[in-house]
Amino acid sequence: MIPSDVPYLDWDEIQEPGAYEEHGAITISLHQLMLDDIVNETWWQGWSAVSEEMRARLWKKFVGRFEFREIGILPPGRWLRRVLAKLDEIMPKYAPMYAAADNGNTVMTGYDEWHKGRDVHSSFPQTAIAGNQDYASSGTDREHETVRDYGMLDVAERIAAYNDIDVMMLNDLDTLFCPLVSTTIPYL
Repeated sequence: MIPSDVPYLDWDEIQEPGAYEEHGAITISLHQLMLDDIVNETWWQGWSAVSEEMRARLWKKFVGRFEFREIGILPPGRWLRRVLAKLDEIMPKYAPMYAAADNGNTVMTGYDEWHKGRDVHSSFPQTAIAGNQDYASSGTDREHETVRDYGMLDVAERIAAYNDIDVMMLNDLDTLFCPLVSTTIPYL
């Protein structure tokens, strides 16, 4: 129970500027760089994303994960260039994964096989098959597709092991932030 002589802060008061400390304990937080308009969505346009939709989605997740984390390289300009360079380094690894997701591949589908074949029978008199100078009196084309969808237990195991592509990219960017996180003490 809160004693009556201790003033109680409500949520609106806590969110007012200056009501809480927004500076990092060791270096500079991403939040502070965003307040100073050093880091914003325009800066994020400096790397080659798969699509604008993916860039906007990743920016939102980037801010959500790292907003109150401290940057790991000083000065901030050097850190900004390193983030863009790291994004360019890891995109060749993740671009095919984004393309596969855009093509409809999911964790639910095991495999999709397409089979095509031809049975050719030859007897006299013969007729030419177009294009390869062979002769056949009859032929049959076959085509079939096999799609294997996983069962519910298999899907549950695959989903437990699955990481979103955006999350994997953010995990790679985690190394650019200070590993020390203090949630209660503004300065150590």
